[in-house]
Amino acid sequence: LHPEDIEAAMTSFGVILLQRGASAMMDGRIKAKDGTWRLVEGRAHNLLHDPSVQGIILTSHDITARRQAEESLRESEERYRSFVEAASDIIYALSREGVITSLNPAFETITGWPREEWLGRHFGGLLHPEDRPLATHLFARATNGEWDGDPREYRMLTSGGEYVATEFLARPRLQDGEIVGHVGIGRDVTARKAAETAKQSLREDIEAKAEEHLGAANPYGLTFREMTVLHLVAQGKSDRDISDLLAIGVRTAQTHLSSILIKMRAASRTEAGVRAIRE
Repeated sequence: LHPEDIEAAMTSFGVILLQRGASAMMDGRIKAKDGTWRLVEGRAHNLLHDPSVQGIILTSHDITARRQAEESLRESEERYRSFVEAASDIIYALSREGVITSLNPAFETITGWPREEWLGRHFGGLLHPEDRPLATHLFARATNGEWDGDPREYRMLTSGGEYVATEFLARPRLQDGEIVGHVGIGRDVTARKAAETAKQSLREDIEAKAEEHLGAANPYGLTFREMTVLHLVAQGKSDRDISDLLAIGVRTAQTHLSSILIKMRAASRTEAGVRAIRE
């Protein structure tokens, strides 16, 4: 027995000896043959009064692996808790019914609400009324196993009554193979959207000045973006190629092309491309 465990073991045995039939659980470290200390858990049972036994029965089993696993789990949970508490993004958990069960401090930083104000309430109340139907619909689908894993952007209510643009990414939480709720991350994208708006405004300003400068060289009245798309079409680029090169959606590229064909009165993209090269 480990020297540090002897006193506790003797105390337990002393208590058991004072009462016939008494028993007690105890644990301690026992030195193994290889010199390592193993943690054992045992039960001592006073049967000194029993003529057939006349002794104290001690049963024990090795719990070293179990205790190590418990300690590892505790350390892992502590690391996770520290990460969640320090994260700059909102980390939250919802029940299967959509009730908020957990929020980290970032929620207070971003929204101004005390966490206690929203714990136990449905998440829908935090969203802009126009965003709520889609959010609750997608939540219901995910709860039924139809989770697509795509991030979603919603407007979230602040304590001041304003709304902050927030990008959410959530996934179902499983227990014994069943969906019991959701966990997710919410990121304030207000600054990013402002930068995107400023960038778009600057681009539109540059395109407007370019169109004005082109003047007569642009007989079809194409916008600067349409002229860029036409140039790529003349190079044989596909809608997907144009989308990737200009960082726009495929549908947006197709819309630009449709507008080009109408303005040029061209029957096809091939005709428009050929005419662009000749003219």
